[in-house]
Amino acid sequence: MTSQQSAHKMNIHSMLKEKVRTCGEREFFYFEEQSFTYGDLDRESDKVASGLQSLGIGKGDKVAILMDNRPEFLFLWFGLSKLGAVEVPVNTAHKGDLLIHMMTLADCRWLVSESGYLDRIIPVLENLPGLEGILVLPGPDGTIPEMGRPALDYTEIVKNKGVYQTGDVYLSDPFAIIFTSGTTGPSKGSLMPQNYALFMGKVCMECCEYTEKDCLYNALPLFHGNAQILSTMPALMSGAKMVLSKRFSASRFWPNIRKYGCTEFNYIGGILPILLKAEPKADDADNPLRIMFGGGCPPDLFDEVEKRFGVTLLEGYGMSEIGLPLLNTMKSRKKGTCGRPVYGCQVKLVDDYGGEVAQGYPENWSCETRNPTPCFWSIIKCRKNGRGLEGSLVSYRGLSGEGQGRVF
Repeated sequence: MTSQQSAHKMNIHSMLKEKVRTCGEREFFYFEEQSFTYGDLDRESDKVASGLQSLGIGKGDKVAILMDNRPEFLFLWFGLSKLGAVEVPVNTAHKGDLLIHMMTLADCRWLVSESGYLDRIIPVLENLPGLEGILVLPGPDGTIPEMGRPALDYTEIVKNKGVYQTGDVYLSDPFAIIFTSGTTGPSKGSLMPQNYALFMGKVCMECCEYTEKDCLYNALPLFHGNAQILSTMPALMSGAKMVLSKRFSASRFWPNIRKYGCTEFNYIGGILPILLKAEPKADDADNPLRIMFGGGCPPDLFDEVEKRFGVTLLEGYGMSEIGLPLLNTMKSRKKGTCGRPVYGCQVKLVDDYGGEVAQGYPENWSCETRNPTPCFWSIIKCRKNGRGLEGSLVSYRGLSGEGQGRVF
């Protein structure tokens, strides 16, 4: 196999095809009372690719997604990848100028939205001249309002045989523009190459030692990288199962964990204090979870979470632009830390000019990797201030050349 052929197979939809070959009609994910096999995900995303291609969407085109966690989000993600198109997941809380900022910055041609979010879209349409049309997942009444822009029924567009013209999609081609949380200013759109998803999925899979026997609970929003890259991809790549929840709910968390036999949950720090607020029960540790994987657990709660719920916390530190350069793993873990550098990363304390300084210097730290195996080459500089760490991208390049991975 030539290097070009190898690069052609390194994309997320080829990974899905490989899992269909090995796992076929074995269940992959659950949503509410529905279950979907690996084959179901492949077939439904084929229909998305066919439908979108009929609208003229092809390689490099950006399509925004505005919806809650639901199976159609996954179908769109993989269907767009099959065309070489780029998904632009949008935070469902955004509206007005912020929504205009994101969709303009990403140069979105089409938007796929649940009908319940059209009240966010309609007021800003006149400020989105580049948006050619909207695919709507209709509500219970099935109606789609007049918007002064082509508005089509998503369910009708995907009523097809799943036949589409395939193209070349390489490891360096972008699969998504994922916007950062915006803690240091307007959200940046991180352009993610295909190999970013594959590489970070592999990192998480190996860090947590996932196997086919695992079941990952995915309750964080699919519009951000945690749910896509740190949950869905490692579940897919390890042959595990996944439970997709519409959103995180403290009251439904443990019942769902026990119902589906979930062994892992990817969290953000604010979730753990919420779980601890519940009245302690004698059987709190009688659950199938073995790992909670995330970041930001308050140090004084670390031992309490592990002891009360009978789990192992694995924490790391990263950014949308760089993945997780610092990680604890099942084989190397120190409580209360975000771990050690992984996959060839080097972390240093530096001054404002990049010069290395002694331990304890409070201002800046840098992380860089030139290891040819990761999905990107990056240098990150973070400044510590009273609110925490603020990050800015100094340089970001894809392996295939300058500009393949970049931040808008």
